[in-house]
Amino acid sequence: MSLTFISCKFNDRVKNLKLSKEKKAAIKQNRSAFTTTRKVKKDVGFFSNKRIIAVLLVVFGISLVFVAVKHAARDTSEHIPDTYYKLSHDFDGEIEDFSEPAADPEAENLAGKSAEDLIPISCWGDSFTVARTEYSISYSGILAALSERIVYNIGAPSDSIKAIAGRQGGIPMLTTPFIIPSDKTPVEISVDSSMGGRLTFDFSKNAGLNPCTIKGVEGMISKINGKTYFTRSSSGKEVMVYEPEPVITRAMALRRNDISIFFVGSDSLLSEPQTLVKIYRSMADYLAAGNTQYLVLSPIKGDDAAVKAAEEALAAEFGDKFLNARLAMCNDVNIHHDEYSVPSEQTEAAKKGIIPKMFFDSEEYLSDYGAFALGTAVDKKLNELGYYADEEENAKEESTNAQTAAQETTSSGAGIAAK
Repeated sequence: MSLTFISCKFNDRVKNLKLSKEKKAAIKQNRSAFTTTRKVKKDVGFFSNKRIIAVLLVVFGISLVFVAVKHAARDTSEHIPDTYYKLSHDFDGEIEDFSEPAADPEAENLAGKSAEDLIPISCWGDSFTVARTEYSISYSGILAALSERIVYNIGAPSDSIKAIAGRQGGIPMLTTPFIIPSDKTPVEISVDSSMGGRLTFDFSKNAGLNPCTIKGVEGMISKINGKTYFTRSSSGKEVMVYEPEPVITRAMALRRNDISIFFVGSDSLLSEPQTLVKIYRSMADYLAAGNTQYLVLSPIKGDDAAVKAAEEALAAEFGDKFLNARLAMCNDVNIHHDEYSVPSEQTEAAKKGIIPKMFFDSEEYLSDYGAFALGTAVDKKLNELGYYADEEENAKEESTNAQTAAQETTSSGAGIAAK
């Protein structure tokens, strides 16, 4: 697979790609139009800012560049298979519209099955899980392309691990007593973690939060003038919340059967590795009965000693279901890659387990290269754990159905001949 995907607008939505065998082979052979789109963007800035060109020439120049951008986008898309979207549990602000986007029934994986037939993957995390901009890519986007199945990016950039676990359901979130009015008037609320501490939410992404339910009333939690509010979806009877009441999130109802990735890249609780273990264990235990398909990733940012202590504690607790993200991003495959060149000093640092600086877009986000490195590592681990077994089951089912159909056709033909 190449960095072709970086030239797409992932827009923090995960695309599941319909890959033919030929196109997958082409991707693996690193056929990329990545640099083309980057160069065009640079040229746009050059021409639009040229003050010494006459007004008519500026307009004409911008028009030519616009055509070039469209052409480059078209050329890039020729390297990328058809796609369809699955929103990352985003919410557009309209209380009335909570529906899941419909999948394209024509989108199929290599086994000839729709991605809807495969178990989806949910990526829980903080800013290191989401893409920084609409022109960037998240590791979950790479994972969607490689796994050929629906991947939900349920990252909340500024949330603490307690808030993330609350959205997921592993660590319950509780409202303090309040009154839910009979109409749709927003009412101020406070939400605490059952582990203690007041929770604040990053509302830049819905991240599995809305619509939520409090004491049987569906509505939306939002922020107004820096304060947290609950607005019910439809009018009804006034409801008194006399004691701490659990918040039932959207993700708690929809995502418990998924293959789940738990990854908080950095958190204030890094200095308390056993607390991290407890939270991740609770998140794993909250998955639907019988669902043991999850993967815990180590943190990648913070005090070196704290990060390594967290790695040791998580590895001891989760065993094969743990991936040391730091070391995975520093392996030879990611450091010596055909698509990019890691500076020599960063290559030497990677040998010591220090993630290359070029893999970060800032202190809080992965770069496109970092997303590529982590996404490929996670995909490899999920495959090793046997989490993609449903692909084989679907392939066997399809083969069985084909054989049955062939036999029926042969029997039918024999019957006609006998007549």
